[in-house]
Amino acid sequence: NDQRALHRIRARMQDNLEPPHLRQAAIQRALTYRIRARMQMQENIERQLEELEVLEAIYPDELTVNDGSVEAMKKVLLDNPEGINGNDDSEINKLPTLSFTIKLVQLASLEYSGQLKYIHPSITVEFPLDYPESSPPLVTKTVRLDSTELINAITMCLEEQSGEECAMQLVMSLNEQIEIQNERTVQEHEKGVKKKEEQKAKSIPEAAAALQDNPDEIPIIGRRIINSPYILKPAKIKDIKKCADELKLGGYAKVGKPGII
Repeated sequence: NDQRALHRIRARMQDNLEPPHLRQAAIQRALTYRIRARMQMQENIERQLEELEVLEAIYPDELTVNDGSVEAMKKVLLDNPEGINGNDDSEINKLPTLSFTIKLVQLASLEYSGQLKYIHPSITVEFPLDYPESSPPLVTKTVRLDSTELINAITMCLEEQSGEECAMQLVMSLNEQIEIQNERTVQEHEKGVKKKEEQKAKSIPEAAAALQDNPDEIPIIGRRIINSPYILKPAKIKDIKKCADELKLGGYAKVGKPGII
């Protein structure tokens, strides 16, 4: 490929009828550029592999890497000790792409019922061939990262990348942002629990005062167990619930064989 490129350059120089020393300088610049491109791509790949090794050491349980692509990329480096041809599209298209998926720290969320729930978000990151020298990594997939703040954290981290490895910084920034968001979610949950407790505490004296004003309405509290050979049909279960509501009874029903109310 280098020989063919040289022939093309020399042919163009001859067509332009430039002085020999100018043609030689142009050829030298072209060769220098190609050598730098080769070495730069090789350096990028080496840095990518090193960064994956660091991530695997710090996050052994959370990180998933395509081992096949890693081994393929290492073989490319062994087969091209003088560098990879960064100007040959046919060669570049044959190169594998390094990527990884990592589980982030647990993310707290509030369900509609007010219950606190924790989920495991994750991201998939892909390394372009010119990363980290002149391009940031690509976040190709996110799972359970619906918060605008978390998406903005990804965008901000990638925009700040300037020729340095930043995959580790991306993971750390996201985990830190999740922890901050978790604190707010837990505080909101605690406020909701406290509010329910206050409402419950307030309702008890009101109910007691109402009973004192109407002593005849004081309920008789008791427990009864009803055994049944089986409670299986949905219609039967619906009837039990309807009957309990009409009689203003609370309790539990065990469906199956045997059935218990």
